[in-house]
Amino acid sequence: MTPFDFNNGASSKEKAQAYLQKGHELKSNGAMDAALTEYRRAALADPSLFAAHLEIGLLCKAKANNDRRFLRYAFEAFRSASRLDLNHEQAHIQYITAGQQQGLLDELHREYGELCKKYPENELLKRSCKNIVTLCMALIPDKVALDSGGGEAGMRRFILLLSIGLSLLGAAMIFGAPLVNQIFRKTLIAKEQLSTFVTVGLLCLGVSILGVFIRSRIK
Repeated sequence: MTPFDFNNGASSKEKAQAYLQKGHELKSNGAMDAALTEYRRAALADPSLFAAHLEIGLLCKAKANNDRRFLRYAFEAFRSASRLDLNHEQAHIQYITAGQQQGLLDELHREYGELCKKYPENELLKRSCKNIVTLCMALIPDKVALDSGGGEAGMRRFILLLSIGLSLLGAAMIFGAPLVNQIFRKTLIAKEQLSTFVTVGLLCLGVSILGVFIRSRIK
């Protein structure tokens, strides 16, 4: 094959195709770093060249196994590829996967939601949006089950102690306040205040009873 002459007045798109082809040849020979350089040159020469962005993403994804910084480069390359070809399933899968690894699923969800509104007939975009929602749901931490060993025992113990404390406080406010006046034979606590003490005391007893009921429901 005759080497491409970059100095013969070739257009940017022609140069991009030449860089892309050279990148493919280097990649097939195992020269991944050199291939990545050529793919980047192709993308710079022609930003609309889908294949260059996809190859950059794939090579950066592989390099991210040794250097996490390349995850961001892969994410950006897959984003460009997925935007250039809305019907290329692999580009969208790779973009969403890279976004998940970057912790950017919320951003992707908004992005694909807008794309679905703009292109309502595109089934791939709809599936991609659903996949993002599924991934978001999968990443939500499981709630601690109350019936799992120490969690159950700790919760039941806490509710029991709280109920006992509230019941003692309620009884003290209902019966203790009037008893103070009798012991000291003085109106240390006015009648208006006594009614408030009784009301609050009854409320504490009510909450303590509710706590006992809730505790009985934890199995």
